Amino acid sequence: MQSTLKTVAAPARLGATMMLVGAVLAGCGGGDDYDTGDLSGTLTITGTAATVAAGTETSAIGGAAVLATCARGQGTATTNADGSFSVTVANPGAAPCVLQVFRADNFTLRSVATGNGNFNITPVTELLVQYISSQISTTAVPVTPGTTNSPIPLTSNAAFARLMSSPDLLNRSIARVGEFARTVPAPASTLVVPGDFLTGKLVARTASSAGNEQNVFLEALRARDTITATGALNAATATAANADANLPANKVAAP
Repeated sequence: MQSTLKTVAAPARLGATMMLVGAVLAGCGGGDDYDTGDLSGTLTITGTAATVAAGTETSAIGGAAVLATCARGQGTATTNADGSFSVTVANPGAAPCVLQVFRADNFTLRSVATGNGNFNITPVTELLVQYISSQISTTAVPVTPGTTNSPIPLTSNAAFARLMSSPDLLNRSIARVGEFARTVPAPASTLVVPGDFLTGKLVARTASSAGNEQNVFLEALRARDTITATGALNAATATAANADANLPANKVAAP
């Protein structure tokens, strides 16, 4: 199915999910390859953790614990003041992975990683985790910092592994999530959704930086309450997206 969107070039890693402006990229998949990390070796996952909360001068989630739970192996790290992080999953690590950041006040957000590379953690990637979990009919179990409790129902799920290793399936999920971020709780016809919100370079707003276009997107979501005053994902957005993910046409079965 051909997209009816106006598109502009996006980074090669997610070239098929171009910048989304207006309607959803319905039924259109990507052809780009991801690093699935399906190897006996060390995985290195980098990214930036960020959100936008009321009354804060920074969108970076700094000084927070990050946990990567993979199909094989785990790794931990602490975010820098700008929200950036680098997690190593020791040999023999294997993707796919679920990422989770934990602030000292117990606030948490999640994301996913297909293997080595850059993968951000934001309220929009939290929405992606929830959407994928609904697509494959499983529960992404929250984890507790400093324990071995992990989202095993997700990372060991065969349908999750299939979706995460298929650029077409993953790009479709990313496009659907971008559309719900743009339209719920209220449509925003002029909001530009970065098609690479998962893997693109995110520069959070700090005292020394205004942030980049990825941060501008998060700020816009906060202004329209897709991101709530606490920095969390709006429940109405999650409910609408999960209902869409549960439609038969969007479900993903195990191979």
